[in-house]
Amino acid sequence: DLIQLAVQVDQAQWHQRFANFKASGNKEIILRENFGREGADLIQQLASDVGLYSKSYGKGRGTVLAVSSVPLPNYRADLDSKLQEHNNTQHVGMDRHAMAMVKDALQSLPAAPPDNTGWADENSGGG
Repeated sequence: DLIQLAVQVDQAQWHQRFANFKASGNKEIILRENFGREGADLIQQLASDVGLYSKSYGKGRGTVLAVSSVPLPNYRADLDSKLQEHNNTQHVGMDRHAMAMVKDALQSLPAAPPDNTGWADENSGGG
């Protein structure tokens, strides 16, 4: 049966693909095709029919389907398209002079005393 969706889903083909995947011992398939909501639901049902776990991550066109032989978490940072879009981290470095100044400042600080000051006991409300 072919169902007309964003990407066509051939149920027999996907069922066989999932059965082969399960037999292979592999752990996960990531599907990035735009199946649409109905197609994603169908893919997840077909995976479930052969005893696999599946979960949809993201929304809209950024939706990713994961099919796995083990239970899947509710959130996956590696599949979060919004996180990847906003992950423009910049590494900040210090020149040698600034690094030396920081090192000297840290070394000039007194060592922290052991945590046997009794401060926590005095402020616990029991006194």
